Amino acid sequence: MGSPLAPDAFAAFLELGETLDRLEKGRADPSEASRIGKDVAERATKASDAIEAVDVSGLVGGKGFEFELVDSVFDSQDSLVSGLDLYARAGEMVEHLARADPTEMQRLTKQVRSIYEVAQTVFGNGYFDYANALKKAGLAAPFGPPPTFPGP
Repeated sequence: MGSPLAPDAFAAFLELGETLDRLEKGRADPSEASRIGKDVAERATKASDAIEAVDVSGLVGGKGFEFELVDSVFDSQDSLVSGLDLYARAGEMVEHLARADPTEMQRLTKQVRSIYEVAQTVFGNGYFDYANALKKAGLAAPFGPPPTFPGP
């Protein structure tokens, strides 16, 4: 899926971004792009379902935690799930667009790129909230503002 970049940032599904780069340049093997899209969609959906299944209320509700900590945990779950759902959608689109004609592929690739960039931001904010909750609970070192991700 990805890996932490720092205590407060996470790089997820970079292979999808690399595939989009190749598609935009006309250098992608359609079957490989389709396989990567399908793989990302499946892994993102599985991760989203797992995170959504966490009973956040049961973990932090009514246990005397400060509001900011509880809020960070709920925000984290919501943003991580939303970001993963967007990655899954982008993956599904790559899986299918790899079979499109060249003109349609270029048009759709731009749309998928937009979804991928929003997924990066939403997921990044969720991971930042998660790291912030850990910090507030005394389980992580202090860090800076949420990360930003460059465009294409």
